[in-house]
Amino acid sequence: GWFFRRSSCYGRMGFYTHGSGAGLAGQPASFSKRMNSFSRLVVFQVEDGRYGVRFEDVERVVAAVELVPLPDAPDLVLGVFNLQGNVVPAIDTRLRLRLPSRELRVSDQFLVVRAAGRVLALVTDRVQGIVEAAALEVTATDHVVPGLPGVEGVLRLPDGVVVIHDLARFLSAEDGLRLDAARRRLASV
Repeated sequence: GWFFRRSSCYGRMGFYTHGSGAGLAGQPASFSKRMNSFSRLVVFQVEDGRYGVRFEDVERVVAAVELVPLPDAPDLVLGVFNLQGNVVPAIDTRLRLRLPSRELRVSDQFLVVRAAGRVLALVTDRVQGIVEAAALEVTATDHVVPGLPGVEGVLRLPDGVVVIHDLARFLSAEDGLRLDAARRRLASV
């Protein structure tokens, strides 16, 4: 797998620099503050879409492994796996993105992230690499699709767009509570 550190990335990930670093004309102040908090994104693919999460929230990328069911977990939890002694829930990213579900494939990759105080694995078709973007290149979600839950913005690149997810809002409050309860029950067994 690949390991991530705040200052560097080890492994086969690509690094792409985009944008001029100019200001955020026309964007709300709160959006500017959030977007200035990161300039690097880890970009992954699910179906034909490209999505990104903050580099700082990513722990590593690992090859897909067999999952163990987690009883009473939210529907979007495919199961759990052991990652260096830690039980990590694997999230059905397709379900979260409202795409048709499919069976886990050997070629899939788990993007292990920190989200709202939890370590989760987002199931992806593949992790494409790291993009460094100027905040000017990012459009606030409210300017594209108002009220879209869990999405922070859209990055325009020469070869398409990347939808940026806000991991703090990736799970609903209800799903987070159900996941925590299911994990506690598993730990007590």
